[in-house]
Amino acid sequence: MNIGFGCIWLKDRKRTRSHVAYSVFKSLRELDDVNVYDLNASLKGSALFFHKLSNMIVHQGKLKSKYNFSKRYLKSLERNLLHEIQKIKDTDVIIETADIGIIKDIPCVNGYLLNSESIDELTGLIIKVIEDDKMKSDVERMSKSYQDYYSWDRVASDMVKVIKKDKRKMNG
Repeated sequence: MNIGFGCIWLKDRKRTRSHVAYSVFKSLRELDDVNVYDLNASLKGSALFFHKLSNMIVHQGKLKSKYNFSKRYLKSLERNLLHEIQKIKDTDVIIETADIGIIKDIPCVNGYLLNSESIDELTGLIIKVIEDDKMKSDVERMSKSYQDYYSWDRVASDMVKVIKKDKRKMNG
């Protein structure tokens, strides 16, 4: 399996998203038969400087940059991510973390991705889902397994398995 892992990494990757992004990335890399590709969408150098400079505001008498929240900044991150994605071949899935943006034209298993923030596009996709008989039958056929897998019971069970495994390792 080939997984693309898109993230806006901090300089100290372990601190990114309260350690969660790095922990997931590292855990995925340790799995057998899984290739994980680092899709670092972070802005660097002059591109980052431009976004900081172009989004300066005065806050409590001091200049501050709110570049993390600008649409222009998110579009730049999206462009970086799309550029990173083009470097890899045959990706089975792409995991995005840290509010990177919108990925266009990546097929989904049981849904559709928005290509923009347009209400018209969202409305069109809702209608498309409602009218998609194959998707309805696939979801209906898989509904029991979806309910079993995407449940807090399964999450709790997985957590206990990990804890038990770690305890065994710690106790020798």
